Amino acid sequence: MLVSVIVILVSVSMFVVYEAANRRSRASEARQVISSISLMLAEEVGRILDVANLVAGHAIEISRNRSWDDIEQSRAIFDELARLDRAYSFISAIWLTDASGMPRQSTRSFPPPHVSVADREHFKVQREADRGPFVSPLVRSRVRTEANIVMSRRIQDTSGGFQGVALVVLDPQYFLRLYREIQVEYPVAIEVVRFDRSILLRAPTAAVEESLDAVKSTGPALEATSAASGLFAAKEPGESGERMQAYRRVEGFPLYVVVSVLNADVAQSWLSAMYVHGGFAALGLVAALAALALAHAYGRREQQTLRDIRGLNASLEMRVKERTQALEHLLQEVTHRVKNSLQLTASLLRLQQNNVRDQPTREYLSDAQTRVLTIARLHEHLYQAGNFRQVELKRYLGTICADVGGALPGHQISFKSSFGSALVPVDLAIPIALVLTELLTNAMKHAFSGDAGSVAVSLDGDGESGRLEVADNGRGLPLDFDLHQAQGLGMRIVLGLVKQANGEISVDSGQTGTRFEVRFPLSGGGGP
Repeated sequence: MLVSVIVILVSVSMFVVYEAANRRSRASEARQVISSISLMLAEEVGRILDVANLVAGHAIEISRNRSWDDIEQSRAIFDELARLDRAYSFISAIWLTDASGMPRQSTRSFPPPHVSVADREHFKVQREADRGPFVSPLVRSRVRTEANIVMSRRIQDTSGGFQGVALVVLDPQYFLRLYREIQVEYPVAIEVVRFDRSILLRAPTAAVEESLDAVKSTGPALEATSAASGLFAAKEPGESGERMQAYRRVEGFPLYVVVSVLNADVAQSWLSAMYVHGGFAALGLVAALAALALAHAYGRREQQTLRDIRGLNASLEMRVKERTQALEHLLQEVTHRVKNSLQLTASLLRLQQNNVRDQPTREYLSDAQTRVLTIARLHEHLYQAGNFRQVELKRYLGTICADVGGALPGHQISFKSSFGSALVPVDLAIPIALVLTELLTNAMKHAFSGDAGSVAVSLDGDGESGRLEVADNGRGLPLDFDLHQAQGLGMRIVLGLVKQANGEISVDSGQTGTRFEVRFPLSGGGGP
């Protein structure tokens, strides 16, 4: 009973904590959503206005250095403007007006409608000074029963005198179609606003004309130097709740896009999700309580079973431990015997060498003895460390250098390493050690004209690959020496062992000595 009460209390507490975090997450998600939509729409509005600006500039260019009477009578200019009008679905019309505000070309008709725009804001501001591309608020058309947005560009002569205005009329319905394509979890409102707070568009809306003469009363005061984007909370006129709002400036134009959502709508979205979560949580709690009841009913039987299993596990663990110790002892004994057998083989080779007078044969037997001792030394390392799969490469190769140096007291062998005490697989250590043995033996036999000489061995690695370098101060290799075409047994053995270790070998030889460099991956060799 106590466990059931604890489960209920913990479940309710966890649900409350989760839903509190979920509510904060919903609010944060809503801020991200409206910020992303404002960015997307501001970029789209900017692209549309950029195109409209280019169209207006093209209209000015095709009419440059021509009289207004000539422009008005030119069917070619009308056809070009009509082509541009048809090319972009968001353009409703293109106009060219003279300095008095009378149209001289319009894609509405040829010849153009006889209506003056001299009192329009988008005409007057360009007449006063070159304002660049100027965007009007939503205005009612004097030719059709609709509301439009107008972009204007000043037409001037070479001295800067005012000649007229090029107008590109934009269809507000195109922007509203963008709004209708937005699919989010809760309803959002969108406004395209000028820096003077006049509203170009507002969605959702029953009719575009609702935005005529509308002014935004909330939000920060924006100027060209204001931040490009931001968030604010405000209560709009006529609404009972506060809105979370994100604004984004339209690059290159005195406009910004505001996307907002009612906090109440975000809270309702959270509540709807919470009811679903609560239903699943209740089902889970009932299932958990039922499972606890079953667990209590079978508890005693399971406890006895667990005691029996623990007894069996303890017995099995003891038997496995005994068997493992026996196997380790046996493997250690086998390794020791292999080491002894290899050392015996080396002794037999040495005895055979002492009874042979032919010098080449004596050298072959000496080389074979050195190779056998190299492998025997590996088994000695394995036996002493008690690790039969890996060997400390730095210590192993250092021992090889000492062995070869002891066998040839007339030469000096130095060994240095920054490799550390890392362990490497046995199937990598053997070929690397044999390569070192062959290179050292080869240097002692061929690098020096007299009896004295020195060989420097270095070993280092970076965690993924290792590098072994053997350098002598002898007379160097013949000028025509080709490492990969060498016929000597020692060099053929070296090349084969480097390949077995998946490594690479290079040689640098001159009058001051020879340097062999072997690079190999530390993952081990590829096997024979």
